[in-house]
Amino acid sequence: MESDITEQAAWLANQAVNRGYGNLDELLARAPGLFTQLAALWRRGRLLPMAA
Repeated sequence: MESDITEQAAWLANQAVNRGYGNLDELLARAPGLFTQLAALWRRGRLLPMAA
């Protein structure tokens, strides 16, 4: 579980920078709705079965 949290934080930070924010904290401060959507997207991706 700790590994998943670390991976999620890195993925969210990357998404923030790709969208023009300086870092994840800035994304959260300026666009909390987007942060929530991205976190949900991460969770959905983790629940999908792995391709064979």
